[in-house]
This record gives sequence, C-alpha cells and structure tokens, in this order.
Amino acid sequence: MNVKIPEQLSAIFSKVDGKNRYYIFVGILVAVFLLDFFLLMSPQLSALKKINPEIKTVSDNINKAKEDIDRLNTYRVNLEEISKKLAEADLKVKSRDEVSFILEYIAYVANETRVKIDQIMPDMLNQELLTENDQRRYIDIPIYMEARSSYHEFGKFVDKIEQNDISLRVGTFSIVVTNDTRLHAIKMTFKATIFEDRKS
Repeated sequence: MNVKIPEQLSAIFSKVDGKNRYYIFVGILVAVFLLDFFLLMSPQLSALKKINPEIKTVSDNINKAKEDIDRLNTYRVNLEEISKKLAEADLKVKSRDEVSFILEYIAYVANETRVKIDQIMPDMLNQELLTENDQRRYIDIPIYMEARSSYHEFGKFVDKIEQNDISLRVGTFSIVVTNDTRLHAIKMTFKATIFEDRKS
C-alpha cells in the first residue's frame, strides 16, 4: 500500500498537541534554512568573495573609461586649435630659398614708412638652430640693417614689421643722432625664422 509523504506528515502533526506543532514547524524551517545556507548559499558567497576584487577592478576601469570619454571632446577641441595654430605658424615660416622675399618685404615696409635703407644683409654664418625633425630644420637667421629715419617714421616701420605675415621679429636696434636733425642713423637686427628640408 502506497502512503504518500504529505499524508504521513499530516498524521504525525495530528498526534502532536498545539504548542509543540509550532515548535516543530519552526524547527523544520530553521533546518531548511540552514541546509539552504550551507549547501546552496555558502559556495555562492565564497565564489562572490573570490571575484569581488575582479569586480572592483572592472568597475574602476569602467569609471576611468567614462572619464576618458568625457575628456575626449575637450581633447578634440584642443587638437583642432593646435592644428590651426600650427598651420598658421607654418604659413609664416619661409624656406631658406625665400630669404630674398623677406629682404624685399623689409625694403617694402621701409619704403612705405619713409625709412631710407643704406644697407641690409642676412648673416648666414651666425644662424641659430631652433629645432629639427626627420623632415625639416628650423633656423633663426639674423638680418642686419643700417638706415636713416625720423623717430616717428621709425616707430611706424617697427610697428608694421611686427604685424607681418612672415616669421620676422625685431631684435636689437640703436638710434644715433646725426648732423641732419630730420634723419637719424639706425642700426638694427631682425630675427627671421626659416626652415630647410632635410635631404633624404
């Protein structure tokens, strides 16, 4: 004769009086909880403890990636600005073959501001290496000039030279008063930045 387990349990419970039934029920629940904890939960908790450092590492990496993504737009804007400045600077720097163009430019500005040039010449022997890479060398070449001018016209000349579209800067200069009260003797040095391609 087949007697089902639920029926057997109910027969046992019917023999136990009221208060003891609750104690037995609570005991069974505690036993089920302990079995569940030790047989099912404990291995899972120990596995979680083992992977907890890995979870923290992954979480830190995700947070760092989010920060990098947030900075990416800033980097792009900065890169565009730097690229624009480099392009502008590259347009201003002339090649060694264009030194004569720089001299013509100085003469043009002098003529426009009524500065009379007596002598102008680049000093290729005293050039200064600024920087170089695989393709180019960038060099500062001094350009010496002797001229005659009034203070006012010389001021205009220097101002126009400083606002040029080529990489040319006013270096040292001296003004000497002459017998001619209108014109003074001027000696000055420019610094022209030029490049030359490296031979492959």
